[in-house]
Amino acid sequence: MGKLSTLIIGGAIGAAAALLYAPRRGEETRALVSEKVNAIWGEAKDFTARAPQGVQAAYDSAQARGESVFHDAAAKGQEFAQTAKAQATDFAQMATEKGQEAYNAVASRVQEAVSAGPQHTAAASDELREKIEAARQRIAAQVVKNAEESRPAPVEIQADAVSDIEPGDSRE
Repeated sequence: MGKLSTLIIGGAIGAAAALLYAPRRGEETRALVSEKVNAIWGEAKDFTARAPQGVQAAYDSAQARGESVFHDAAAKGQEFAQTAKAQATDFAQMATEKGQEAYNAVASRVQEAVSAGPQHTAAASDELREKIEAARQRIAAQVVKNAEESRPAPVEIQADAVSDIEPGDSRE
């Protein structure tokens, strides 16, 4: 039991004892106790009659606040969803535009390459032919040089050696 309830019970017991030992007649004391009990009983009835109204008022107030919070949250959620949808739409449109720009740039470069292809190919072929011809000339020059270096040196015949050889003599 709490301190307050102990105090109230003690006060009620003390009041009852004071009334019983009061210097009044029994009839007056009973009438006084009856009045006090009736007054307390009336206050209790008023309290119990008002309590449901207070509880109902508190319930209604809490319900109204709850509905208000719910509606605010729903409105903010809907606003967020609309903002997100708008941003997603903007992003998709921007991505589509950038993709189209990239596609157009690539398509124009491919078209340029296709239209310049035969001319570019002819120029590249001519350049390649020139390089091949230059390489052939270098190879031919090297072959001639190598051939000259690999020729046997002319043999010098000494006159003494020829005089030692007699006709019909074969040296092998």
